[in-house]
Amino acid sequence: MASITINLGDAFLLDTPPNSEHLYIAIAQTSASNYLLVNVTTRRPNSETSCVLLPGSGIPSFIVHESVIAYQFAREMDALN
Repeated sequence: MASITINLGDAFLLDTPPNSEHLYIAIAQTSASNYLLVNVTTRRPNSETSCVLLPGSGIPSFIVHESVIAYQFAREMDALN
């Protein structure tokens, strides 16, 4: 069994069929080994805008346009699996 260390704020590229990979960010620890990760996606006219990411310093270089956190696609991840 593999395990990883997750710190709040860590970012992961997770497979999201059928659209390849998306950036997810750890925002909360939900149990001893589980973490809540939220999805970063392209901003659309009807997007939730409580967290908007703009390309630039401190943002991964593959974010090339305005993006948002899509909370409806949040995932819980077990650091032990």
